[in-house]
Amino acid sequence: MKTLMKHFFAALGVLIFGAIETQQLLAQRPVVPGTGAEIIGVADDFEDPEWNYIPRNPKSTEDIDEKQRGPMGRTTNGRWYEGIKRGHPDIVQRIETPAGGLPGSNGAMLLKSKFTGIPNKPSGKMAQDDFVANVQYRLRRKLKVSEVPSVTTRVFLPPVSEWENRTGPHFGFRLALETTAMVEKESGFGIFKKTTGEMGNEF
Repeated sequence: MKTLMKHFFAALGVLIFGAIETQQLLAQRPVVPGTGAEIIGVADDFEDPEWNYIPRNPKSTEDIDEKQRGPMGRTTNGRWYEGIKRGHPDIVQRIETPAGGLPGSNGAMLLKSKFTGIPNKPSGKMAQDDFVANVQYRLRRKLKVSEVPSVTTRVFLPPVSEWENRTGPHFGFRLALETTAMVEKESGFGIFKKTTGEMGNEF
């Protein structure tokens, strides 16, 4: 069966940082990842030998066929969960820290996929898996932009000779943010047409 997509990496530690809340954010101020103070209880270092992921297959593929296949998979420590839009990687597990990792580290997280997209329905097209760090719900609040949130992670990739022989993305890492903005909406027609502003969320 044709390999649709394959990514292999070990996250050697994910840290969530925020500056002190009283610090004023300036538009021209650059954000330096890894600066500030670590937010305790959110990050994961994968050092716990009991770290485990419960997949709860079949995975969700809402982005392709609008199917949310709950219940979603999640780690036993409550810090990671399956993305409801694209589902989880085929393999999520704790492994020994690869050679050259952080000194003193014994654990890392392995993510690996071969069959992305709708479960048991290979399409021959490239698709994407998600794996989400549970930040907002563990904090029980949203981080403000004035706190200058940032993330630091260490990623191990195998030698290029071991990569799948194709062109396209293998791995991505992103930080999701939400803002409230004024959105203009038009109503009516002709001389009765008017534009009003409403508050809406953007991601």
